[in-house]
Amino acid sequence: MKIIYPNQFEVEVQLLHETQLNELLKVNNGKIHESLSKELTARTYSISSDQIIIEFYDKSGVLLKGEKDFNNLKRVRFIKNKVDFLKPRISYYIRLSEKEADDLINQLDGKHLTKYKAEFEEYFGFKVFQLSNGQVIIRYKDESTLYENLHALAFDNREVLNIHYPNGYESGKEEFINGILPIQFNVNNYIVYPNDAEKIIKTHELIKIKENIKFDNNFKSILYNSPKGYLILISDFEQLNVAGTAKIGIGTAHIFYTMESFTNEYEKKLNWRNEYEANPELRRGVHIYKDLSEKYGRDYPNHTMEELKKLPAILNFDSTYLKFDKTCISILSESIKWNYGGDEFLNQIIHPILSYIGEYYKSKKRGDWNMKLDGEGKVWEPWFVNSEGKELFDIINLYKDFHEAEYGIPMVEFYIQ
Repeated sequence: MKIIYPNQFEVEVQLLHETQLNELLKVNNGKIHESLSKELTARTYSISSDQIIIEFYDKSGVLLKGEKDFNNLKRVRFIKNKVDFLKPRISYYIRLSEKEADDLINQLDGKHLTKYKAEFEEYFGFKVFQLSNGQVIIRYKDESTLYENLHALAFDNREVLNIHYPNGYESGKEEFINGILPIQFNVNNYIVYPNDAEKIIKTHELIKIKENIKFDNNFKSILYNSPKGYLILISDFEQLNVAGTAKIGIGTAHIFYTMESFTNEYEKKLNWRNEYEANPELRRGVHIYKDLSEKYGRDYPNHTMEELKKLPAILNFDSTYLKFDKTCISILSESIKWNYGGDEFLNQIIHPILSYIGEYYKSKKRGDWNMKLDGEGKVWEPWFVNSEGKELFDIINLYKDFHEAEYGIPMVEFYIQ
């Protein structure tokens, strides 16, 4: 990846996944560089070839040629795409002064892309300019930022994302129906209708290989093979709806690039279905803090420090930064952004982050924990209240935010006021 600040520097960096990074450190006697530190990254290493490695919070990183390149990147902020329907990737941005933004727009023939605008322009208005080299600048009233390209801006800005990719999780669907796999997107399934299914079978030259597969629910699907080298599972539109009054009118199409991937995913579905049927508690719904209650019960407030001390290992930052201050809050929010995703992460992070938020308030003498039994009198809920008994943050919404990220990946600052 080439990081560019026009007329200032161009720095070529090599992106490293976790295994590559660890191997380079091992082979080249890598050591943490005590005098070099990049803000909001996990750590910086020097290796025997005088090269430098910057490690990110997700344990990936970049390899630099040396200290000169490292110093050039002082103002550069690395970002990671966490938009589900887009391919995973790392990019960057650079904050600009008003004059710097003006100069770049003038020097590189910046074109105002008028379709990118805020929903509430009066309060959150911005303008997007595309430079002749493909980079873009987004300008707010009091802030300007240079991005690698429109794609990088889109995955870092929800309003631009919704304009740039208006179809969201349906991105690439039209092309898929017409025989082109959505390889530019991180999408492997679409909602389809009978006419769509007929066209998919034709354009992908599909051959039926297995019927009566209950994949998503109790409705049946058909597995097809394409001579182009992949499989597609499509709802059987000949089956009747639940009422038995007509054929189903809506279904799904799933793309699998190998038979092994289909088999693995299908087995997971079957295992979950069997577990669900065998466990009445799952069918009723499980209290989100049941595990915490079973582990600590009413005594949870005596174990909050034990829980929050797990954060550095979960989020890959140095434990010396684990404090009740603004620096730590920024590190927590950034490292959560880099690691967010999946049930395993949710299960790891929710109790430690709950503990941190409560103990942060407690360290500022804003209140204390108040354990309450839920409505059924079975689960101890860990509320945090002030001297007047008012809850300082909603523990149910905290869990919901981390589980669903409906308004974006949650930031710790949101819960600490």
